[in-house]
Amino acid sequence: MVDQTVTGAGTDLTNVTSIDPGPLGGTAKCGDTSTGGQPIGVCVWADNGSQGMIMMLGKTGADVATEFVAIRGEIEKRD
Repeated sequence: MVDQTVTGAGTDLTNVTSIDPGPLGGTAKCGDTSTGGQPIGVCVWADNGSQGMIMMLGKTGADVATEFVAIRGEIEKRD
């Protein structure tokens, strides 16, 4: 599912690497893209109950990866 999200993101991602998805589990990957000369860091994740994407203008995928677990924890909650 993560690979399909990466390829279907509507943009060409480079330097795509797998990262630790954190305590919510599943699979996560981050990569780089750009628009108008501005870098954009992108991370995507998928698990049995969710799928999501985080994009940050002015950052690389590696930058976003360092913040990924905290950001995902704010977006996705489990009971």
